[in-house]
Amino acid sequence: MKRSALNRTRYLLLAGLLMGFPALAFPWWGNQDYPEQFPVEIEHLDRTLYIQGGARLFPNQYQQFHHRLLEIRNDWRTAVNQWWWAPQDGANFQRTYQTLFEEGTFLLEATRQKSLALRMDIEDLIRPEYEQITRLRSLTSLFEMGPDPSTLSHAEGLLNEATKRLEAGQLAKARLATKNAVLSLQQVEAHMLAQLRRYLDPTQLALWNQWANDTIRWSTTSGGTAIIVLKASRQLLLYRQGQVMAEYPVDLGFSGLLDKQFEGDGATPEGRFRLIRKKGGGETKFYRALLINYPSSEQTQRFQELQALGEIPEGKTIGGAIEIHGKTIDAEDLTNGCIALENDAMEQVFQRMPVGSPITIVGALNTDNEVVGMLHALETHIQHRETHQQEPSSLRAALYVGP
Repeated sequence: MKRSALNRTRYLLLAGLLMGFPALAFPWWGNQDYPEQFPVEIEHLDRTLYIQGGARLFPNQYQQFHHRLLEIRNDWRTAVNQWWWAPQDGANFQRTYQTLFEEGTFLLEATRQKSLALRMDIEDLIRPEYEQITRLRSLTSLFEMGPDPSTLSHAEGLLNEATKRLEAGQLAKARLATKNAVLSLQQVEAHMLAQLRRYLDPTQLALWNQWANDTIRWSTTSGGTAIIVLKASRQLLLYRQGQVMAEYPVDLGFSGLLDKQFEGDGATPEGRFRLIRKKGGGETKFYRALLINYPSSEQTQRFQELQALGEIPEGKTIGGAIEIHGKTIDAEDLTNGCIALENDAMEQVFQRMPVGSPITIVGALNTDNEVVGMLHALETHIQHRETHQQEPSSLRAALYVGP
Protein backbone atom coordinates (compact mmCIF):
# COMPACT_ATOMS: atom_id res chain seq x y z
CA MET A 1 0.00 0.00 0.00
CA LYS A 2 2.84 2.34 0.80
CA ARG A 3 4.54 1.62 -2.51
CA SER A 4 1.22 2.10 -4.35
CA ALA A 5 0.65 5.44 -2.63
CA LEU A 6 4.19 6.56 -3.46
CA ASN A 7 3.78 5.59 -7.07
CA ARG A 8 0.47 7.45 -7.24
CA THR A 9 2.12 10.57 -5.84
CA ARG A 10 4.89 10.36 -8.42
CA TYR A 11 2.34 10.01 -11.22
CA LEU A 12 0.44 13.07 -10.02
CA LEU A 13 3.64 15.17 -9.83
CA LEU A 14 4.66 14.06 -13.30
CA ALA A 15 1.21 14.83 -14.68
CA GLY A 16 1.35 18.26 -13.07
CA LEU A 17 4.70 19.03 -14.61
CA LEU A 18 3.56 17.87 -18.01
CA MET A 19 0.42 19.99 -17.82
CA GLY A 20 2.36 23.13 -16.72
CA PHE A 21 5.21 22.76 -19.22
CA PRO A 22 3.50 24.53 -22.14
CA ALA A 23 2.83 27.58 -19.99
CA LEU A 24 6.45 27.70 -18.80
CA ALA A 25 8.08 26.93 -22.13
CA PHE A 26 5.78 28.96 -24.43
CA PRO A 27 4.60 32.06 -22.58
CA TRP A 28 3.92 33.81 -25.92
CA TRP A 29 0.99 31.49 -26.57
CA GLY A 30 -1.23 33.84 -24.65
CA ASN A 31 0.45 36.90 -26.28
CA GLN A 32 0.51 35.79 -29.87
CA ASP A 33 -0.58 39.29 -31.13
CA TYR A 34 2.41 41.03 -29.54
CA PRO A 35 5.43 41.54 -31.86
CA GLU A 36 8.63 39.79 -30.88
CA GLN A 37 10.51 43.10 -31.22
CA PHE A 38 9.09 46.47 -30.25
CA PRO A 39 8.30 48.32 -33.52
CA VAL A 40 11.29 50.47 -34.50
CA GLU A 41 9.10 52.64 -36.75
CA ILE A 42 7.47 54.50 -33.87
CA GLU A 43 10.81 55.01 -32.09
CA HIS A 44 12.24 56.41 -35.33
CA LEU A 45 9.17 58.66 -35.55
CA ASP A 46 9.83 59.89 -32.01
CA ARG A 47 13.47 60.73 -32.80
CA THR A 48 12.50 62.47 -36.04
CA LEU A 49 9.89 64.54 -34.20
CA TYR A 50 12.48 65.69 -31.67
CA ILE A 51 15.10 66.51 -34.33
CA GLN A 52 12.55 68.42 -36.44
CA GLY A 53 11.69 70.57 -33.41
CA GLY A 54 8.42 69.03 -32.28
CA ALA A 55 9.43 69.30 -28.61
CA ARG A 56 10.01 73.04 -29.09
CA LEU A 57 7.18 73.93 -31.44
CA PHE A 58 4.49 71.72 -29.86
CA PRO A 59 5.82 71.02 -26.36
CA ASN A 60 2.57 69.77 -24.80
CA GLN A 61 1.58 67.55 -27.70
CA TYR A 62 5.07 66.12 -28.02
CA GLN A 63 5.33 65.35 -24.31
CA GLN A 64 1.97 63.54 -24.44
CA PHE A 65 3.08 61.51 -27.44
CA HIS A 66 6.45 60.63 -25.92
CA HIS A 67 4.89 59.68 -22.57
CA ARG A 68 2.35 57.37 -24.21
CA LEU A 69 5.14 55.81 -26.28
CA LEU A 70 7.01 54.99 -23.06
CA GLU A 71 3.84 53.47 -21.61
CA ILE A 72 3.11 51.10 -24.49
CA ARG A 73 6.78 50.13 -24.68
CA ASN A 74 6.68 49.20 -20.99
CA ASP A 75 3.44 47.26 -21.57
CA TRP A 76 5.06 45.39 -24.45
CA ARG A 77 8.19 44.61 -22.40
CA THR A 78 6.09 43.27 -19.53
CA ALA A 79 3.98 41.13 -21.84
CA VAL A 80 6.81 39.49 -23.78
CA ASN A 81 9.10 38.94 -20.80
CA GLN A 82 6.71 37.49 -18.20
CA TRP A 83 7.49 33.88 -17.27
CA TRP A 84 4.05 32.99 -16.02
CA TRP A 85 1.05 32.43 -18.15
CA ALA A 86 -1.63 35.08 -18.12
CA PRO A 87 -4.10 36.15 -20.76
CA GLN A 88 -2.93 39.26 -22.68
CA ASP A 89 -4.85 41.47 -25.10
CA GLY A 90 -2.35 41.78 -27.94
CA ALA A 91 -5.03 43.15 -30.25
CA ASN A 92 -5.52 46.11 -27.93
CA PHE A 93 -1.76 46.74 -28.08
CA GLN A 94 -1.95 46.80 -31.87
CA ARG A 95 -4.85 49.30 -31.81
CA THR A 96 -3.10 51.53 -29.28
CA TYR A 97 0.12 51.40 -31.27
CA GLN A 98 -1.63 52.24 -34.54
CA THR A 99 -3.49 55.18 -33.00
CA LEU A 100 -0.30 56.55 -31.43
CA PHE A 101 1.65 56.14 -34.67
CA GLU A 102 -1.02 58.08 -36.58
CA GLU A 103 -1.00 60.85 -33.97
CA GLY A 104 2.80 61.04 -34.14
CA THR A 105 2.73 61.15 -37.93
CA PHE A 106 0.19 63.99 -37.82
CA LEU A 107 2.31 65.84 -35.23
CA LEU A 108 5.42 65.43 -37.41
CA GLU A 109 3.63 66.92 -40.41
CA ALA A 110 2.35 69.80 -38.26
CA THR A 111 5.90 70.36 -37.01
CA ARG A 112 7.26 70.48 -40.55
CA GLN A 113 4.56 72.89 -41.64
CA LYS A 114 5.15 75.11 -38.64
CA SER A 115 8.91 75.06 -39.18
CA LEU A 116 8.35 76.10 -42.79
CA ALA A 117 6.06 78.92 -41.69
CA LEU A 118 8.64 80.06 -39.14
CA ARG A 119 11.39 79.93 -41.75
CA MET A 120 9.32 82.06 -44.11
CA ASP A 121 8.51 84.43 -41.26
CA ILE A 122 12.21 84.94 -40.49
CA GLU A 123 13.04 85.30 -44.19
CA ASP A 124 10.41 88.04 -44.34
CA LEU A 125 12.26 89.78 -41.51
CA ILE A 126 15.76 89.42 -42.96
CA ARG A 127 15.15 90.45 -46.59
CA PRO A 128 13.83 93.99 -45.90
CA GLU A 129 16.69 94.69 -43.47
CA TYR A 130 19.22 93.97 -46.22
CA GLU A 131 17.31 96.49 -48.36
CA GLN A 132 17.42 99.01 -45.51
CA ILE A 133 21.20 98.63 -45.28
CA THR A 134 21.44 99.36 -49.02
CA ARG A 135 19.34 102.51 -48.57
CA LEU A 136 21.41 103.73 -45.65
CA ARG A 137 24.67 103.03 -47.46
CA SER A 138 23.50 105.15 -50.39
CA LEU A 139 23.49 108.13 -48.01
CA THR A 140 26.98 107.66 -46.62
CA SER A 141 28.56 109.94 -49.21
CA LEU A 142 26.12 112.79 -48.62
CA PHE A 143 25.53 112.92 -44.87
CA GLU A 144 27.70 112.88 -41.80
CA MET A 145 27.93 109.23 -40.80
CA GLY A 146 30.36 109.20 -37.87
CA PRO A 147 30.59 105.57 -36.66
CA ASP A 148 27.57 104.59 -38.76
CA PRO A 149 29.48 102.80 -41.59
CA SER A 150 31.03 100.35 -39.12
CA THR A 151 27.66 99.91 -37.42
CA LEU A 152 26.11 99.12 -40.79
CA SER A 153 28.81 96.55 -41.46
CA HIS A 154 28.14 94.99 -38.06
CA ALA A 155 24.41 94.82 -38.84
CA GLU A 156 25.10 93.22 -42.20
CA GLY A 157 27.35 90.65 -40.54
CA LEU A 158 24.53 89.76 -38.14
CA LEU A 159 22.09 89.37 -41.03
CA ASN A 160 24.59 87.07 -42.76
CA GLU A 161 24.78 85.03 -39.56
CA ALA A 162 20.97 84.92 -39.39
CA THR A 163 20.84 83.63 -42.96
CA LYS A 164 23.32 80.86 -42.19
CA ARG A 165 21.46 79.91 -39.02
CA LEU A 166 18.26 79.76 -41.01
CA GLU A 167 19.81 77.49 -43.61
CA ALA A 168 20.98 75.21 -40.80
CA GLY A 169 17.46 75.06 -39.35
CA GLN A 170 18.46 76.98 -36.20
CA LEU A 171 15.37 79.14 -36.24
CA ALA A 172 15.59 80.66 -32.76
CA LYS A 173 19.25 81.63 -33.27
CA ALA A 174 18.43 83.04 -36.71
CA ARG A 175 15.74 85.26 -35.26
CA LEU A 176 18.02 86.39 -32.42
CA ALA A 177 20.74 87.40 -34.90
CA THR A 178 18.11 89.29 -36.93
CA LYS A 179 16.90 91.07 -33.80
CA ASN A 180 20.45 92.15 -32.94
CA ALA A 181 20.96 93.36 -36.51
CA VAL A 182 17.84 95.52 -36.20
CA LEU A 183 19.14 97.01 -32.94
CA SER A 184 22.32 98.08 -34.74
CA LEU A 185 20.35 99.48 -37.68
CA GLN A 186 18.13 101.51 -35.37
CA GLN A 187 21.17 103.43 -34.16
CA VAL A 188 22.05 104.41 -37.73
CA GLU A 189 18.43 105.17 -38.61
CA ALA A 190 18.03 107.57 -35.68
CA HIS A 191 21.17 109.42 -36.74
CA MET A 192 20.18 109.60 -40.40
CA LEU A 193 16.53 110.55 -39.84
CA ALA A 194 17.57 113.52 -37.71
CA GLN A 195 19.57 114.82 -40.68
CA LEU A 196 17.06 113.94 -43.41
CA ARG A 197 14.05 115.50 -41.68
CA ARG A 198 15.58 118.93 -42.10
CA TYR A 199 14.45 118.66 -45.73
CA LEU A 200 10.84 118.37 -44.55
CA ASP A 201 10.98 121.14 -41.96
CA PRO A 202 8.53 123.90 -43.06
CA THR A 203 10.60 126.60 -41.35
CA GLN A 204 13.78 125.47 -43.07
CA LEU A 205 12.05 125.19 -46.46
CA ALA A 206 10.59 128.69 -46.02
CA LEU A 207 14.07 130.10 -45.32
CA TRP A 208 15.59 128.38 -48.36
CA ASN A 209 12.78 129.70 -50.57
CA GLN A 210 13.28 133.20 -49.21
CA TRP A 211 16.97 133.10 -50.16
CA ALA A 212 16.19 131.76 -53.63
CA ASN A 213 13.43 134.30 -54.25
CA ASP A 214 15.69 137.15 -53.20
CA THR A 215 18.32 135.96 -55.67
CA ILE A 216 15.83 135.60 -58.52
CA ARG A 217 14.38 139.03 -57.73
CA TRP A 218 17.87 140.56 -57.88
CA SER A 219 18.49 138.90 -61.24
CA THR A 220 15.12 140.17 -62.50
CA THR A 221 15.56 143.77 -61.43
CA SER A 222 19.25 144.06 -62.32
CA GLY A 223 19.21 141.88 -65.39
CA GLY A 224 22.30 140.21 -63.99
CA THR A 225 23.49 136.61 -63.80
CA ALA A 226 23.10 134.55 -60.62
CA ILE A 227 23.47 130.98 -59.45
CA ILE A 228 21.17 128.89 -57.27
CA VAL A 229 22.47 125.49 -56.17
CA LEU A 230 19.90 122.89 -55.06
CA LYS A 231 21.73 120.33 -52.96
CA ALA A 232 18.93 117.76 -52.69
CA SER A 233 18.62 117.38 -56.45
CA ARG A 234 22.32 118.16 -57.06
CA GLN A 235 21.57 120.90 -59.57
CA LEU A 236 23.11 124.25 -60.42
CA LEU A 237 20.63 126.70 -61.96
CA LEU A 238 22.12 129.61 -63.88
CA TYR A 239 19.76 132.62 -63.95
CA ARG A 240 19.83 135.71 -66.16
CA GLN A 241 17.20 138.44 -65.99
CA GLY A 242 15.22 136.28 -63.57
CA GLN A 243 14.99 133.30 -65.92
CA VAL A 244 16.80 129.96 -65.88
CA MET A 245 19.21 130.03 -68.81
CA ALA A 246 20.99 126.72 -68.02
CA GLU A 247 20.93 123.75 -65.64
CA TYR A 248 23.90 121.58 -64.73
CA PRO A 249 24.32 118.50 -62.54
CA VAL A 250 26.76 118.89 -59.67
CA ASP A 251 28.67 116.68 -57.25
CA LEU A 252 28.92 117.35 -53.54
CA GLY A 253 31.50 116.16 -51.06
CA PHE A 254 30.93 113.68 -48.26
CA SER A 255 28.26 115.08 -45.93
CA GLY A 256 27.42 117.49 -48.74
CA LEU A 257 23.71 117.57 -47.88
CA LEU A 258 24.45 119.03 -44.47
CA ASP A 259 25.01 122.70 -43.75
CA LYS A 260 28.68 123.38 -43.06
CA GLN A 261 29.64 123.99 -39.42
CA PHE A 262 33.42 123.70 -39.28
CA GLU A 263 36.47 122.92 -41.36
CA GLY A 264 36.76 119.30 -42.43
CA ASP A 265 33.14 118.27 -41.82
CA GLY A 266 32.64 117.65 -45.56
CA ALA A 267 29.38 119.65 -45.56
CA THR A 268 28.47 122.22 -48.22
CA PRO A 269 27.54 125.61 -46.74
CA GLU A 270 24.07 127.05 -47.25
CA GLY A 271 23.21 130.71 -47.57
CA ARG A 272 23.51 133.78 -49.79
CA PHE A 273 27.04 134.40 -51.05
CA ARG A 274 28.94 136.42 -53.63
CA LEU A 275 31.50 135.42 -56.23
CA ILE A 276 34.69 137.08 -55.01
CA ARG A 277 37.29 135.56 -57.34
CA LYS A 278 37.53 133.62 -60.59
CA LYS A 279 40.45 131.20 -60.81
CA GLY A 280 41.73 130.15 -64.22
CA GLY A 281 44.48 127.78 -65.30
CA GLY A 282 47.50 127.83 -62.99
CA GLU A 283 45.53 129.42 -60.13
CA THR A 284 43.80 126.28 -58.94
CA LYS A 285 44.35 122.54 -59.01
CA PHE A 286 40.94 122.30 -60.72
CA TYR A 287 40.11 123.11 -64.32
CA ARG A 288 38.40 126.37 -63.29
CA ALA A 289 37.04 127.64 -59.95
CA LEU A 290 34.69 130.30 -58.61
CA LEU A 291 35.55 131.30 -55.04
CA ILE A 292 32.67 132.47 -52.82
CA ASN A 293 32.76 134.65 -49.71
CA TYR A 294 32.37 131.88 -47.18
CA PRO A 295 32.23 132.33 -44.25
CA SER A 296 29.75 135.16 -44.31
CA SER A 297 28.97 137.16 -41.19
CA GLU A 298 25.94 134.93 -40.59
CA GLN A 299 28.07 131.76 -40.72
CA THR A 300 30.67 133.28 -38.43
CA GLN A 301 28.03 134.21 -35.85
CA ARG A 302 26.49 130.74 -35.94
CA PHE A 303 29.92 129.09 -35.61
CA GLN A 304 30.64 131.15 -32.50
CA GLU A 305 27.27 130.23 -30.97
CA LEU A 306 27.79 126.51 -31.60
CA GLN A 307 31.33 126.76 -30.27
CA ALA A 308 30.04 128.35 -27.07
CA LEU A 309 27.54 125.51 -26.69
CA GLY A 310 30.31 122.94 -27.08
CA GLU A 311 28.87 121.53 -30.31
CA ILE A 312 32.02 122.30 -32.33
CA PRO A 313 34.90 119.84 -31.77
CA GLU A 314 37.80 121.37 -29.90
CA GLY A 315 40.47 122.84 -32.14
CA LYS A 316 38.21 123.16 -35.18
CA THR A 317 37.99 126.38 -37.19
CA ILE A 318 35.15 127.60 -39.36
CA GLY A 319 37.06 126.84 -42.54
CA GLY A 320 36.94 128.56 -45.90
CA ALA A 321 37.99 128.27 -49.56
CA ILE A 322 34.55 127.11 -50.69
CA GLU A 323 34.34 127.04 -54.48
CA ILE A 324 32.32 125.98 -57.45
CA HIS A 325 34.96 124.17 -59.49
CA GLY A 326 35.61 121.73 -62.30
CA LYS A 327 37.58 118.51 -62.31
CA THR A 328 41.19 118.17 -61.32
CA ILE A 329 43.93 117.87 -63.91
CA ASP A 330 43.99 114.07 -63.59
CA ALA A 331 40.19 113.93 -64.03
CA GLU A 332 39.41 113.03 -60.42
CA ASP A 333 36.12 114.50 -59.25
CA LEU A 334 36.69 114.50 -55.49
CA THR A 335 35.48 117.54 -53.57
CA ASN A 336 35.35 118.42 -49.90
CA GLY A 337 32.55 120.82 -49.01
CA CYS A 338 32.65 122.45 -52.44
CA ILE A 339 30.45 122.07 -55.53
CA ALA A 340 31.92 120.27 -58.53
CA LEU A 341 30.92 120.55 -62.19
CA GLU A 342 32.00 118.72 -65.31
CA ASN A 343 34.67 120.77 -67.08
CA ASP A 344 32.47 121.67 -70.07
CA ALA A 345 29.77 122.97 -67.74
CA MET A 346 32.38 124.73 -65.62
CA GLU A 347 33.68 126.56 -68.67
CA GLN A 348 30.21 127.90 -69.51
CA VAL A 349 29.48 129.00 -65.92
CA PHE A 350 32.94 130.52 -65.61
CA GLN A 351 32.45 132.67 -68.71
CA ARG A 352 28.94 133.83 -67.78
CA MET A 353 29.45 134.73 -64.10
CA PRO A 354 31.08 138.11 -63.38
CA VAL A 355 32.79 138.74 -60.05
CA GLY A 356 30.31 140.09 -57.49
CA SER A 357 27.39 138.01 -58.80
CA PRO A 358 25.17 136.31 -56.18
CA ILE A 359 25.53 132.58 -55.53
CA THR A 360 22.82 131.08 -53.32
CA ILE A 361 23.08 127.54 -51.97
CA VAL A 362 20.00 125.86 -50.51
CA GLY A 363 19.00 122.36 -49.51
CA ALA A 364 15.76 122.28 -51.51
CA LEU A 365 12.81 124.46 -52.48
CA ASN A 366 10.11 121.81 -52.04
CA THR A 367 9.64 118.25 -50.82
CA ASP A 368 9.65 116.72 -54.29
CA ASN A 369 13.24 115.55 -54.28
CA GLU A 370 15.40 112.48 -53.82
CA VAL A 371 16.27 113.25 -50.20
CA VAL A 372 12.64 113.37 -49.08
CA GLY A 373 11.96 110.26 -51.13
CA MET A 374 14.75 108.46 -49.28
CA LEU A 375 13.40 109.76 -45.97
CA HIS A 376 9.97 108.33 -46.76
CA ALA A 377 11.51 104.99 -47.78
CA LEU A 378 13.40 104.74 -44.48
CA GLU A 379 10.36 105.72 -42.43
CA THR A 380 8.08 103.33 -44.32
CA HIS A 381 10.43 100.45 -43.62
CA ILE A 382 10.63 101.35 -39.93
CA GLN A 383 6.83 101.54 -39.72
CA HIS A 384 6.42 98.14 -41.40
CA ARG A 385 9.02 96.65 -39.06
CA GLU A 386 7.24 98.01 -35.97
CA THR A 387 3.87 96.80 -37.23
CA HIS A 388 5.29 93.33 -37.86
CA GLN A 389 6.80 93.21 -34.37
CA GLN A 390 3.55 94.30 -32.72
CA GLU A 391 1.37 91.76 -34.53
CA PRO A 392 0.58 88.77 -32.29
CA SER A 393 2.23 85.70 -33.74
CA SER A 394 2.08 82.26 -32.16
CA LEU A 395 4.68 81.25 -34.73
CA ARG A 396 7.22 83.80 -33.51
CA ALA A 397 6.33 83.04 -29.88
CA ALA A 398 7.14 79.40 -30.51
CA LEU A 399 10.72 80.33 -31.23
CA TYR A 400 11.25 81.21 -27.58
CA VAL A 401 9.95 77.90 -26.22
CA GLY A 402 12.58 75.36 -25.23
CA PRO A 403 16.38 75.58 -25.37
